[in-house]
Amino acid sequence: MAIITNFKALDSHWRVVPEFENITIRNVPEVSTICAMLKNKEIDLALVPAEQLADLKAAGMATEVSPVGGSIIMMGWGGIAIPEDKRYDAAYHNKDPWTDVKVRKAMMISIDRDAICKVIYAGGATPQSVPLVSPNMDQLKISL
Repeated sequence: MAIITNFKALDSHWRVVPEFENITIRNVPEVSTICAMLKNKEIDLALVPAEQLADLKAAGMATEVSPVGGSIIMMGWGGIAIPEDKRYDAAYHNKDPWTDVKVRKAMMISIDRDAICKVIYAGGATPQSVPLVSPNMDQLKISL
């Protein structure tokens, strides 16, 4: 069920008088309903997932990718700990495949980040660098 909130602009404001007298915000949880409402001109603006953009463009709708950013998808390969970390256990961590630089390099070149951005985000994303978070990062020497 949609939650509807109505706003009415003030006739005067110390900063600026809004361009619109009334704004209605509808919280519609179902993406297919949002797309149908856009196509039927029941709403003027909506945030939709990237996979909906092609369908909306085909229907003649103007679309644009958010210029303010989005989310970061990160995968933790798990188990990697440096010997200085108090949780480090050589018997356990030395068996972890991620400790082998060749495995990490293989994963780096096997993931097609450009294809992920093109397919999942409809070209509205850019690949980012691989983050590495660790205590004493300025002292850490890791080769990929």
